[in-house]
Amino acid sequence: MMVFGIIFAVLSKFSFGQSLLIKYPEIFTFGAFKKSGPTKKQIENTSFSMTLVSKGWSTKLEDPAEQHTDKPEVVSITKVFGPEPGYVTTPICMVQCGLVLLKEKSKMPKGGGVLTPGSAFADTSLIDRLQNHNIKFQEVKE
Repeated sequence: MMVFGIIFAVLSKFSFGQSLLIKYPEIFTFGAFKKSGPTKKQIENTSFSMTLVSKGWSTKLEDPAEQHTDKPEVVSITKVFGPEPGYVTTPICMVQCGLVLLKEKSKMPKGGGVLTPGSAFADTSLIDRLQNHNIKFQEVKE
């Protein structure tokens, strides 16, 4: 594996090496990547599962600028399952997020700014919409 890393590092520094890496990805990744992408059958037979571990507090601070002084005392574990992540799940998520932004603007946080997806979509139907499109959320522990 280290030899592969060294070869890759050297080739990627020069335009000729970059051309080789792009032209023959199957050779330089030992078959892990190829130009043609996955077949329809591979996409249909691929799925994902992810475990999310969240830590936080049971009380909400009045002012968003404040910070908790104690350690988080609440732990939540959620498993997420769905179809192929790149070609199937990603477009589902993007379209459903877009629809929620268009249809549920009144449920979005007021004031704008930079928001995490969790805070932006917290009070919307996004999770229900994703579950209706075969992306499942299972709470393991709260």
